[in-house]
Amino acid sequence: ARGIEAGVSLTEIRNFDLVQVMARRGKAADMATAAKVRFGVAAPETPTAVGAADATLIWSGPDQFFVLSKGGKHSTEALAQAFASSASLSDQSHARVLISISGDKARAMLAKLSSIDLHPDAFPVGAAAATSIDHTSVTLRRGNDRDGLAVFNLLVFATFAESL
Repeated sequence: ARGIEAGVSLTEIRNFDLVQVMARRGKAADMATAAKVRFGVAAPETPTAVGAADATLIWSGPDQFFVLSKGGKHSTEALAQAFASSASLSDQSHARVLISISGDKARAMLAKLSSIDLHPDAFPVGAAAATSIDHTSVTLRRGNDRDGLAVFNLLVFATFAESL
C-alpha cells in the first residue's frame, strides 16, 4: 500500500549449494564424526543450525542435516569422500528455494502461518525446525538478527515456492 512502510521483507537467496546428509542404518555416530572432521563443528542432533567457517549445518530430521554453502566447496561431489561409508548424500540445490524473511512484522506473520513458537526464548538465533506452512513442507531457521530485527530463513521445495 502506498504511504505505508512494509513490515515484512521477503528476499530470495540465489546461487547456493544445499546437500542433505542422511546417516545410513547404524552409522549415525560415524556420520557425526565425519561431519566434525569435515566442518570442524558437530552436526546438529536437535532442531538447530550450526555455523562452520564456510557452511551452515541445518538439522532436517533424526540423523540427518542439510549443508548450506556457496561456491561449490561443499557440493555433493566435494562431500562424497568424507561421508562415503556413513551417509547418503542428496543434492537439493535446485530442488529448494531459500527465502529470507525479515522486518518488524516478520515474526508475527510467520507465527500466523506455522505452529512453531517463534518467541525469541523458544526460537533463538540458530534454531531450526521442519514444519509446514499452508500444508507445504518447509525448513525454518532463525538467522542472525539484522538492524535489531529477527531474520528467518525458509527452505521450501521449488515447485511450491511461488504459491507459498
